[in-house]
Amino acid sequence: MTQRRLVSAFGSVILALLMLLVTAGAASAATRRFTDPNDSPGLDIHRVRVSYADWLRVRVKYDGPIRVGQTYGIWIDTRPGNPGPEYYFGFIPWSEVGNLQRVSGFADTTKTNTKCQQVAGGVNEEQHIVRFAVAGTCLRDPKRIRISVQFQRPSGTDADWAPAFRRFYPGIPRY
Repeated sequence: MTQRRLVSAFGSVILALLMLLVTAGAASAATRRFTDPNDSPGLDIHRVRVSYADWLRVRVKYDGPIRVGQTYGIWIDTRPGNPGPEYYFGFIPWSEVGNLQRVSGFADTTKTNTKCQQVAGGVNEEQHIVRFAVAGTCLRDPKRIRISVQFQRPSGTDADWAPAFRRFYPGIPRY
């Protein structure tokens, strides 16, 4: 092999490694995976994956059957200086996707709908996955967010919270 081919091959390998490192670093910088204990019979949250860039995307793996009237929701904290959530986004499977709502805390029962329509939610019943998506602009583009996941039974009682009752996962920076 000539010296020129060797340098070219070596350069290609280095370039590929650098691209892999840059891509892996950017992708993992704002994606966090969390596990949740098997603590709720009937409808239990197992894993939560949160990605935050232009959109906040939450993927929840759960166990248990879906029943008509169950509610799946995420509470979103966008202000580190304020200990509670500022937003709630929930929906009921097989119905219209819910609205992003402003809240003053977990106990806020007067949730106020926002004007933001850039939200999505859905359930894959076969794979036991619930997905949420909210545009960052709807959240006023915070630099970091924290989330809490809440599943409710059709009666409105709590089925499971992740990571725990009215608690947040660690903050996730925007990339």
